[in-house]
Amino acid sequence: MAQEAAAPSGAFIGYYQENPRTNPEDPVPGAIYLRLPASDGPFSGDMFFTYIGCQSSNLGNVSGMKRGTALTGNWSGTVDDVPQRGMFRGRYDAATDSYTGTYTNAGGKQHRDLNPCIEYYIAPDGTWALFPVERNLPADFEIRLTGNSVRWTSTPGAAGIHITIYDAATLESPKGNAIVWQTLLEPGARAASLRDARLQSGKEYVVSVALIGDAAQRLAYGSKRFTAP
Repeated sequence: MAQEAAAPSGAFIGYYQENPRTNPEDPVPGAIYLRLPASDGPFSGDMFFTYIGCQSSNLGNVSGMKRGTALTGNWSGTVDDVPQRGMFRGRYDAATDSYTGTYTNAGGKQHRDLNPCIEYYIAPDGTWALFPVERNLPADFEIRLTGNSVRWTSTPGAAGIHITIYDAATLESPKGNAIVWQTLLEPGARAASLRDARLQSGKEYVVSVALIGDAAQRLAYGSKRFTAP
């Protein structure tokens, strides 16, 4: 039996999506990335759960093993000072040049009331998708940066828009959290200000844009390198 070929390596960025069936109240997307080895071996990365400034810095560390096209591992971290952990599984899809998979939360569904800051539910499970930097799906999905703002191609049916900023150098380094900032926008938005991200002038970053449909399906995704003005 032929041995399964190794899947692509390097930094892959993307988003996770909370399950709208098990968490219909507020199934949000969030930022994620992995650093993947060239051959079979350990991988690592992070999931980011912070959306607004009054929250704690919420980071989930992902780790596991890459074998052929499969990724198997776990994640653990805190969400607004409460420890969380779960399973992390996925596989490379050559048709879209992406890794996709699922994750679970061992703590199950949780209601968090942090008013006046934020009130939300943590989903018990979800999906994730990861792409090479500057890979756009569909291919004509365009991201443009002007000054401290980012714009993207309008896509009909987008119920939610997720923006992430990554530190380009940290993505390529062996460790360190590369996620700088993320935000969620309402349907219909075609541009976002990056001023709240507090980027360092002259430093290289990667911005990603995910457009999500009303059934939590991906309508478009893309990313672009840029140097902060």
